[in-house]
Amino acid sequence: MHAPEQEERSGTADTDKNREGRPSKLTVDKPVVSSSPRGSRIDLSRLQFEFPKFSSPKPPSAKSEARKRAKARERKAARTLAIITGSFICCWLPFFIVALLRPFCTERCYFSPLLVSIIGWLGYFNSLLNPIIYTVFNPDFRSAFRKILFAKYRPHHHH
Repeated sequence: MHAPEQEERSGTADTDKNREGRPSKLTVDKPVVSSSPRGSRIDLSRLQFEFPKFSSPKPPSAKSEARKRAKARERKAARTLAIITGSFICCWLPFFIVALLRPFCTERCYFSPLLVSIIGWLGYFNSLLNPIIYTVFNPDFRSAFRKILFAKYRPHHHH
């Protein structure tokens, strides 16, 4: 048995240089032809290989920065909304459960007057929580709230 012949032929290789003078692309002009043991031929008329670019990152564009800021604002707004909704559910759900159960469960269920009062006041407590939550999580609301609280919104008198 003898080893099958393999013939390889390639043309000249050109390289494109990047700004630093290092090659960034390798191009083989002439076809690369080889024969395999089965006799099939691979013919590539133009072989290109691009080297990965390891240059310093570009500074972010103004559009991408604006997009990042908008996304951050959306995340903050979503978090504030989730907290507001969560506090609403925690404060008012017991009230609505009791309000729905009491008419249908008069003889079998006993709700002490103190429990009913606490559940009612828990719902009212939500009204106290809303401005606190908005003040903590929203700088615009915080600024407006401060101005109102410290009477800095006074009508201007024009004479």
